[in-house]
Amino acid sequence: WTSAVWQQTTVNTFYRETDMSETPSQLQTNETKTSPQETGPTQEGNDQQQVSSSLDAILGENFTIDQVKDDGKLAILFLLMVISGTGNYVFQKLQGVSMYNYPNFLNIYGCLVFLILTFAYIIPVARYGLFNKAITEEQMKVPKRKFAFLAILDTLSTSMQIFACVYLPGPLVVLLPQAAIPISMALSKQILGERYRWVQYFGAMVVLAGISLVLEPVLSKRLEPDQVCTAWNEELDCTICQEETTEDDCLSHNHSIGLLGSLSEFVTSDGNNDGPVCQWVDATDVHDVSSGSVVFWSIVMTLSFVPMTISSIFKESIMSDTSVEMDGIYMNGWIVLFQLFFSIIIAVPAGVMFSPPVQPQDFLHHLYDGMKCYMGTASIDTGCHPDDQCGSLFVNLFLLFNTLYTIVMAYMLKYGSANIFYLAMTLIVPLGNLVFALPFVPGHKVPHFTDVIGLVIIVTGLGLYRFGDSPKEKVSETSDGETTSQSPEPSLEEPLLDETEESRL
Repeated sequence: WTSAVWQQTTVNTFYRETDMSETPSQLQTNETKTSPQETGPTQEGNDQQQVSSSLDAILGENFTIDQVKDDGKLAILFLLMVISGTGNYVFQKLQGVSMYNYPNFLNIYGCLVFLILTFAYIIPVARYGLFNKAITEEQMKVPKRKFAFLAILDTLSTSMQIFACVYLPGPLVVLLPQAAIPISMALSKQILGERYRWVQYFGAMVVLAGISLVLEPVLSKRLEPDQVCTAWNEELDCTICQEETTEDDCLSHNHSIGLLGSLSEFVTSDGNNDGPVCQWVDATDVHDVSSGSVVFWSIVMTLSFVPMTISSIFKESIMSDTSVEMDGIYMNGWIVLFQLFFSIIIAVPAGVMFSPPVQPQDFLHHLYDGMKCYMGTASIDTGCHPDDQCGSLFVNLFLLFNTLYTIVMAYMLKYGSANIFYLAMTLIVPLGNLVFALPFVPGHKVPHFTDVIGLVIIVTGLGLYRFGDSPKEKVSETSDGETTSQSPEPSLEEPLLDETEESRL
């Protein structure tokens, strides 16, 4: 993919720099006419002249080695964007695998890390006027209440997404954010008066159709087994029983306490330890709970795109204000400062939705246990989700890929082309799903036929939306009540870039 994009970009770039009124054949003819005539040229000289003319015709007369280097850098940016974007999605889910019981800690810790990173830039730049005074006095005089309002929106969107990522399967973590496209289109049309091409509307509908197809097995439960293995005492034996997939393996744990050792102890009514541990039961009730959880958190993830879109629109308005040229890191640094405060407030009521629930009076102790789990020390050793995968690796890798993805996107928006940018964003979706299908990835999921078809439909819809006549029209109303339309220059920016990195960096 990188090689093909590099070649196409190279040809397109060089042709734009040449006089396009002349076709390659005309360029070759003109160069042949202006070449000095030699008497008795050798065959080797003719061949060299023909090759030179052909290269000039393809690459343009102004072709230089520096242009190859520039396009090589663009190819590297493309590759880095695909890798960092895929890693961003994957480790956003995997951090929830290792820190399953501590979503609040993930949310607050992430805010704290990004706060430190942004102000490590803001303080020296504002104090010493670095980077040609990137942060000016006018910027610092902007009322902070604007940043506080944006922080409320970002707190809602980021918290909802981090919580949902903990409980959703990996493939849905990649696919559901694509629902932000129709949501952003609807809100941009209402707030900014933007219009889209019909092919973009069609692409958004195709994306929704693909997401619906992926969610259909979850709603219908048609792919779930009829019976499952559950524990009589979930506090002690849940992890033992939930791993079994056949009736014989499930019931093999019963009447074998001596083999289980300290892992389980079941005392019957007559005081005999030789009691049942696991039971093979009808899966209807179990599925109702698990499927309901997936549906609930899928709705939470989808609704999170509403405040995220509104925040993105207002940020764009602030950044495009000609009276004050706002530094993006300065703006987002103040936003994440308020966001840390609001995240602590929202964490208390959010705890009751977790599995297991966290009561308000246990909030501080829950955060402390989360910090211990991050450091590798388990606090929960019973139930269906003990702290058996605690550690900081996945959390730190997510923060690393998230930051790298943000930086690479910024450079791609500045130096790249729209087609390469959108191609990279589109490729991230199937690659992310592919990673979650690998057997060595924690929480991997074997894709079903509907998953594959749904993925193909979603990628098709993304292609239609992102490459379907992307320039949009903004509608405004004149004093006499008539509407006029304005077609701005094509932009690389979508209403939304990503669910987490733009809200924090």
